[in-house]
Formats: sequence, structure tokens, C-alpha cells
Amino acid sequence: MRFIRTMFGPKTLVLCCVLALVNCGGGGGGTNTPTTPVQTNKDPSAIFQGTFASVSPMNGTVDITNGIILPTGETRLLLRNGKQIVGNIQITGSSFVSSALLVSSTTQETITLSNGKINSTAVNGGQANLTGNYTTATDSGTFTIYSTQALLDNWGSKSLINIAKIWGAVANSEVSSVYSLGTINANVDSTGFISLLIIDNNGYTIGTASGQFTQIASNYNEFKITITSNGQTYTGLAYTLESQTDSDKFLVILASNSIGVFYATMFHG
Repeated sequence: MRFIRTMFGPKTLVLCCVLALVNCGGGGGGTNTPTTPVQTNKDPSAIFQGTFASVSPMNGTVDITNGIILPTGETRLLLRNGKQIVGNIQITGSSFVSSALLVSSTTQETITLSNGKINSTAVNGGQANLTGNYTTATDSGTFTIYSTQALLDNWGSKSLINIAKIWGAVANSEVSSVYSLGTINANVDSTGFISLLIIDNNGYTIGTASGQFTQIASNYNEFKITITSNGQTYTGLAYTLESQTDSDKFLVILASNSIGVFYATMFHG
């Protein structure tokens, strides 16, 4: 009798059977491990106004006249009393917290923002509404801030050309930390360099300042500013505010250093 030699030996047949069982799941049903949804952090970035309401009747409510939060969480808020809140908020989903500084022309103290909630987002022209609690060594209460403009808004993209104008302001404590009397005359060139004169009510120059704007992100209404005034150098953020007819009617500077603040809201035209 003639035998035909096969290409599979006994060991090979056993291996094939094992592989077949593995490929079939061992003859039993497989289990699916549920995937955890990835949490997406909301983008709080916008230009803001709002209020800080103290639990103390003595302190009452203080308006936030101007403010900006970047996509990175970097935050600067100007209170009507001339103090700035300077910090970075840490975002988890729609919640945030922050340990920041409350800076004035004479003092700095820690301010803690807690139970923060991003109720909506200002991206693509929507409105952001941020709420939470605050605590300092001497005060506590709640805050509510709402966006007045997105950083990339319907007026179009921004660049240094948007702030390359002649600007002015009345020098008072609400719009400027420079001087309490007189006017501010400023010029920003196409490179972002700013030169600034403070003129008293008699027309005499009583102070100067100069600095440099740099754009943080292309097309977005967010600028870094370094400015020197009266021998002090301040760093911070700047942006433009719109009116009904002008997308860059106002220029806001919010800056500080370890011993003081520099802020100004100027207009053109």
C-alpha cells in the first residue's frame, strides 16, 4: 500500500486546533469593557464684565469694569475700586478654581476663587457666564461675570494694525491708574510700540510712559503688554472694545508688578 505524506504532522494539527479555539474565543462569549468618556474642558475665554458681591454689608458689591480670560486660563479682572485680580484658573470640564492675587497700587493679597462654574461658552460668538465664590483674608462672597465680546468675534480677525492709532483718555481713577487729573495722549505704531503723555489741566506734560504690545495668538483680540511709567515696569494683557460703529473704539491695558498696578481705558476718534 502506498502512503501519501502530508505537510501537516501530528504536532501541527494540535497547534491548529489551539489557534482555532483562540480565534473562536475559546468557545465562549466575549465581554466588552465600557469606555470612559473623555471629559472636554470648556473654553472660558472672552472679554468680561460683572460683579463681586461681598457677604459683608460694609463691603457691598464691587463692579468688574473690565476683564479678560485667555484660553489658557490666564485671567485679569479690573474692579471699579482700581484693584486687579491676576491669576490662572484651572478648568475641569465646566468647573474651575483659582488661587490669584488681588493687586492694588499699595497692596497685594491672595484671593481664592472656588466652586467656579462655566455655564456657557463665548467661543464662536456665544456668551460665557461664569459664577462662583471668592475668599480673601478679610472678605468673602460670590461673583458673576459675563462676556461682552468673544476674543474672535464677528467683526473679524485682529492684529497689531487694529491698535495702531492715536488714543486718548481723561485721567481719573476709574479709567486710569496713571494720574487723577488731566488727560492721556497715546500713540501706538504698526509694530505695537506705545508712547504715552499725561497732560495736566493747564496743558503741561506731567508724566510719560512707553511700552510694547505683542499679539498672543494670530487673529485673536488678545495682546501682551510691557509698559514703563514713572520708573516702574508693568506687564499684563490688553485688548480692544467695540462700539456700535467701531470694532476697536477702546483700548484697555491691565498690567501690574510686585508693588503696584497700571491700567488705562483709552478711546480714539
